Amino acid sequence: MSMIKRIKNNSGGDKFVVTRTISNGDYYDLDVKYWPQVLDDDDFVADVVSGTLVVNDGTSDLNAVDGELWLNRFQEESSTIVYSIFPLVFSRNGSAQAKWMSNIADVMSSNQTFAYIPFKCKVVGVTFSNKNSGVDVDVEIWKSAEGNAANESMVYEWELSNVRVARKSNISPDLTFDPGDKVAVYLDDEGKNPSNAVVIMYLQVTEDTSEESSEDFSGNF
Repeated sequence: MSMIKRIKNNSGGDKFVVTRTISNGDYYDLDVKYWPQVLDDDDFVADVVSGTLVVNDGTSDLNAVDGELWLNRFQEESSTIVYSIFPLVFSRNGSAQAKWMSNIADVMSSNQTFAYIPFKCKVVGVTFSNKNSGVDVDVEIWKSAEGNAANESMVYEWELSNVRVARKSNISPDLTFDPGDKVAVYLDDEGKNPSNAVVIMYLQVTEDTSEESSEDFSGNF
């Protein structure tokens, strides 16, 4: 679980921290993208050491010594791949009507040569693009867990109507993958057909794991 990164202004007046001004006694929850910035900011660290800024661990305010130690733990966590976002790209040249997409430069269909997930992660965004306007299509995401042969297991469906491009970042319910999940994407025909289509899933790493595994089985999605 991620540690809380919460800072309290204890200066006695308004104080600007990272991106905004905080009133005295108020808290600021630091976005993950700002951790490296504050860790490299000598003035910020000095304010924590002096007590001008107070680090809160999510439960209680810490004294200056413990606050500095907590910042050091920020450094440890910020050096991992957790919260990193990487794209998983699927494409299909030519007509994509009722077709499995490819995740390897349109060489093989993803129901046969699927994406193989190395990290515990969640989908934080999906985009669709193709060369035709007015397209009607269902984007289907399929997965099969490690230890199971690829099988019929659609886990998410995105229905699109009258589009050329589309984006989605409000993924609900959460769509998550575990290490070893096999993933494929299928475009279901719903009307006017897509062509030269690309679907990109943006995956955010939620747990730092270091391991090696493999499987051998027959069967496709």
